[in-house]
Amino acid sequence: MIINGTPDNDDLFTISENDELFGLEGDDDLDASSGLGNNTLDGGMGNDELVANTNDSLLGGAGEDDLYAKGILGNNTLKGGDDGDRLFIVEGDDNLLYGNDGDDKLYVIEGSFNNLQGGGDDDFLKIFSHGGNNLLEGGEGDDTLIGNLASDHLFGNDGNDYLYAGKLGTEMTGGAGLDRYYFGNGEIPDEPAVVNDFTQGDDQVIIAGIPQVQTFEDIILEQSVNDTLVKALINEVEVTFGILIGITAADLTPADFGFLIPVFSITQASAEEGNGITFTVTRSDDFLTAQSVTVSTSIAAGDTASVSDFTANSQTLTFAQGETSKTFTVQTIEDSLFEG
Repeated sequence: MIINGTPDNDDLFTISENDELFGLEGDDDLDASSGLGNNTLDGGMGNDELVANTNDSLLGGAGEDDLYAKGILGNNTLKGGDDGDRLFIVEGDDNLLYGNDGDDKLYVIEGSFNNLQGGGDDDFLKIFSHGGNNLLEGGEGDDTLIGNLASDHLFGNDGNDYLYAGKLGTEMTGGAGLDRYYFGNGEIPDEPAVVNDFTQGDDQVIIAGIPQVQTFEDIILEQSVNDTLVKALINEVEVTFGILIGITAADLTPADFGFLIPVFSITQASAEEGNGITFTVTRSDDFLTAQSVTVSTSIAAGDTASVSDFTANSQTLTFAQGETSKTFTVQTIEDSLFEG
């Protein structure tokens, strides 16, 4: 059966199999999550939302679309089409996702043996799933790929890519371009990352968000047959952060490594007495992992303020992955005194 939408915003669905749904123009919702499989959904123009079950094919078309593979049986094909799209594997195995053109975001929430391909432009691909054996390919452009398990594989392909290993290890291949391989990422790894194609002079290993590892002198490079183990001493125990395949440890220099520690800063702010003062806390340098910082009120030496001028406050701010700013509010207390 063929089901066509209108030039307006449509809600189309199927509970059968082998159906074809066309949203045409407008911001459409096309849903095959209750279908029996082998359905084709085409959003057309507009910012559409498409949902697959099993053995379905989704095409976002032009516009910024959201595509979801929700069926536990998987085997869906999702294509974002033009513009910046978001593609999600909510659950299921053996799904194939293509971002196509535009700066796309592709995610594996749950599931195994899925293949995510960013396509052209600068894409963001991430694995949340603990199922393992998921494969991310950046394609062309400067892409960001984030793994989770040792059985996950990241391929940057063309462009200057950023590849992040998970706490439980990840296998990474940058491809052509000046690539950056991130170890640690705010957590001491349980399994080392593996880098298959590290190229001195082009690529760099970045150890991010580990307070004990901030300089080249903090790492230990150990030769293991033809490969180099990148280690660090954590609480007096040697931890292997990553393995550089086919690299001689003695050839590595400080230029081959970088180190990132988050930097938190707070803006100046003011308010009339009796009102709240809202400060903005900004995180820079390392912001691709979840991190927390505690902010407290205090009075600087020589300040004319007193403890009766405001309500003391201490708060722990938790920054989610990618979040760079949060606010902190202090309530002032109105009085009749002149402070200058």
